[in-house]
Amino acid sequence: MSQKGVIAVLKSIREHGMPKHVSRSTLKRTRERELDSDTAYGPLFATIEVEAKQGGKKKIPVVAPLPLLANLVQAAPFALFLDNLMSEKVPTVSKKWKICLYCDEVLPGNALKPTNDRKLVAFYWSFMEYGKFLYNEQLWMHICSLRTCHIKNIEGGYSAVFKHVAGLFFGAPYDLRHGVQLHLPAAGTSRFLFAEIGGIVSDEAALKQLWSNKGSSGSLPCFLCQNVVAHSSGLDLHDSTGTLVPSCTTKYGQCIPNRSQAVLEKARMLSTQHPVLGVGEFKTLEQSVGLTFNPQGALWDANFQTYLNPGCVEVTGFDFMHVFFVGGCWNTEVGYLLDGITRVVKPSDLHSFLQTIKWPARVSSRATSGKKAFQKHTSGDAAKCSASEGISLYPCLRSFLTLHMAQFDASEMRAVNSYLALCKVLDILLEARFKTVDPAQLLAASEAFLAHRLVSHGVKAFQPKVHYSLHMSEQLRRMGLLISCWTHERKHRELKKFANNMMSAQVSLAWERSLLEELVLMAKCQLMEFDLKTGVELINAQPADRQLTQHVWSHFGLPLDANTELTVSEGALIHHQLFCKKDVVLCDDGTNRFVAELWLHMQLKVNNDGPFDMSVVSALESVSSNVYRMCTDLSIIPSSWIHKSFPTFMTGTNVQVIP
Repeated sequence: MSQKGVIAVLKSIREHGMPKHVSRSTLKRTRERELDSDTAYGPLFATIEVEAKQGGKKKIPVVAPLPLLANLVQAAPFALFLDNLMSEKVPTVSKKWKICLYCDEVLPGNALKPTNDRKLVAFYWSFMEYGKFLYNEQLWMHICSLRTCHIKNIEGGYSAVFKHVAGLFFGAPYDLRHGVQLHLPAAGTSRFLFAEIGGIVSDEAALKQLWSNKGSSGSLPCFLCQNVVAHSSGLDLHDSTGTLVPSCTTKYGQCIPNRSQAVLEKARMLSTQHPVLGVGEFKTLEQSVGLTFNPQGALWDANFQTYLNPGCVEVTGFDFMHVFFVGGCWNTEVGYLLDGITRVVKPSDLHSFLQTIKWPARVSSRATSGKKAFQKHTSGDAAKCSASEGISLYPCLRSFLTLHMAQFDASEMRAVNSYLALCKVLDILLEARFKTVDPAQLLAASEAFLAHRLVSHGVKAFQPKVHYSLHMSEQLRRMGLLISCWTHERKHRELKKFANNMMSAQVSLAWERSLLEELVLMAKCQLMEFDLKTGVELINAQPADRQLTQHVWSHFGLPLDANTELTVSEGALIHHQLFCKKDVVLCDDGTNRFVAELWLHMQLKVNNDGPFDMSVVSALESVSSNVYRMCTDLSIIPSSWIHKSFPTFMTGTNVQVIP
């Protein structure tokens, strides 16, 4: 248990006293009582039946989504949030809410163990109408967690489990396509909920399993394109019609979007040809259509297709975190870049530069700076770091390159320009998590990056994920947002927390049922204190001392008889981000922008007014682009003006900001 966990337990004991009973059986009974598994929409926990490879049926425990929702809206904060959203975005028969499903493999336990019995696949769901609030992992609900040792013994594998999991939203008598009355007792209302599956987002490996497509190993590597073939196959060179294009194409307009109907026709063709063709001929057919025959899979289930709107292709989206930062475009691009500029700078120079950077609290507090990522980098390697470290590193590497621009020759500048073009794409993608972004702007940046990459590194640099990056703009246009799967990585921690501590990882599916019970109980407890933190939240706030209180009193000209309460803190959550003392931040009052050093956060209450959230900053004096001179003149500004914090490094006596 972490120190934070120990402190939480000790505080609970201090406030509520020692529990009378602590046996496992007592905890189990308490958990079952809290879950109250029977709801107006049926039992909270259910099972789905799948075909076992050994014959017979296998019953897999799941969390029924509608009873889960009915159970969770007992929490007043969540019920009020949902009620407000449903009044703003009213679900109707003609305008149903969109269910988004996410699937990923999770590895609890010892990752180095040769046989890890806890390795599992987790399915989560949420509503796309939550919009930008989907960054909050509490709004993603567990529906099924199944160990891979069981999936291997199921006919149809991932895809068979997936289609049954999706069907849980549409089982009689509570079919969300036809509408269900959802009671919100904490909000004192009832609302009709109409919904259908409108988004399925995951990494390429999981989508390959879910749709039984060949993915990057096939001649048609992209599930979303009709005419894109692997550039290594050379099929486009033998196409007399000019329809086929290689996967190293840099123009999205050359890609013909796939259609769900066309994919389903291919699946039906495999069904008809399977009993007719020989093994070798049938494998060739599978390779040519880009699908693996899986009669128990989702594509071969006509009823499953009715759950989706518009269809299997149109609801599918790639997770941009994996596309760019998990062995993705950024990792490989950095490898090519460092190999290309080794005459001027070496990985050891980059490592030394990263040690000079002062990181903002949002990075340093989580140890995700990645400052040691290039300490042992060798030629020919891609960048090796976590996705969160990649987010921190990419702008730092951009600033590092600007320091050496005058030394690069023409060939080296091609590699540098390719990396800078990628940075523009990443800037837009990260901005799209919280702001509205024009898909056309993202597409233009993506095409420019691919063009630079092709010129600098050639077709060898066009791994499948590079092509998938072209689809981000269309995905943004179609879905209205890009799902940030850093959220799901945080969600995995909940699952690992319990899976790691469940000592008996027996073959029985009772292990999965117990895991789901723990996860649902945690979700219910979290939503009892549900807070989207859209405002300002001081961290470890303390009463202000007398001198500061008098200064604030004088600054605002408060009357002598005013009843004031002033609390201060060195750290605060603003716009979902952590900002702490000594951070260099971007401030925006709606008209002007300026860069400042943060000194203090304050919260003021005057009589019955407030609280008023304020921050003390010292504006930096601009010297040149991204270079500033430190100042000591302090100002008090609304905390809401603070929008972003920057890594910095010193250039002489000045501070250089890394945007």
